Amino acid sequence: MSILTDYTEKKLLDHIFGQAAFTRSNELYLGLSTTAFADSDNGSTAAAKEPSGSSYARVRIDNISEYNTSGDDIRNSSSIDFAEATGSWGSIGYWGVFDGTGSSANMLMHGSFSSATTVASGDQFRISTGDFEINFPSAIYAADSNATYSQWRKQIGYRLGFDILGASPNADEEFRYYTDSSTQHDKLWLAVKTSAFPTSGLGGAEISGNNYARVKILDADDSSVDFFNAATTTSGTTTLTNDVAISFPEATGSWGNISHFAVFRSSLGQYGNTYPDSKYPIISGALTSTKTVNSGDRLRFGIGDLVITAS
Repeated sequence: MSILTDYTEKKLLDHIFGQAAFTRSNELYLGLSTTAFADSDNGSTAAAKEPSGSSYARVRIDNISEYNTSGDDIRNSSSIDFAEATGSWGSIGYWGVFDGTGSSANMLMHGSFSSATTVASGDQFRISTGDFEINFPSAIYAADSNATYSQWRKQIGYRLGFDILGASPNADEEFRYYTDSSTQHDKLWLAVKTSAFPTSGLGGAEISGNNYARVKILDADDSSVDFFNAATTTSGTTTLTNDVAISFPEATGSWGNISHFAVFRSSLGQYGNTYPDSKYPIISGALTSTKTVNSGDRLRFGIGDLVITAS
């Protein structure tokens, strides 16, 4: 999640994995800079990089941005117009998205423009419709028009504060904090595979037979099923690890060389059709080391062995 700040990465991981709810921002504002923002920037350090005076002010963008299904990204649905500069702003090459206008506001994400634009007195910095694009990492599953409850990138956009899913929250916006039992949004299952899980469309299925089954790793209705610590950030990398050992059923035949994991909202393996959540993982990735599982083996992740990284 390199586009997301350390602040946002932790908030999202803790929200998805049930450690703490991430309150949705009421408004989002775009800020500009002549120097690159950093993942570690807080409100004051980020604000110090923005132009000072000369009629510069952040511009609200949550109400003019929407999810673009064809590109699996967020784009502005109308132009983003800053005030006319009354003095030089310098060569603007970088942007940040904030949850407010002042120096105490959190920066949620940041990036660079394709080219820098010099803003002199009398100039107006303007981004045309569709030219401001926010991309999400491939580890988070892309939207799918046939799987409303699995449009994870779209849901993250909503959770951050973009007004892209209608006037009021519903099941596909709430992550685990939606409690309808038919969608199982308050539960998580871990799955494993001998190759990478798909990040869009459907790829090869999980392990078939030999007593393979996904393992429940979070259940809002059962406090004993909460296998993770809160996310932490060290040297610019935000991770979430298991604080309880995770054990799969004993294999009754070979599962092969397990190399990848994914987190789902349903227990149904083989991309079961009962819930869209069972087909499309929220997040997936590679294990730090592969694990060969033969008949009689039990795939087990000791405390701290399963590392989910926001990068």
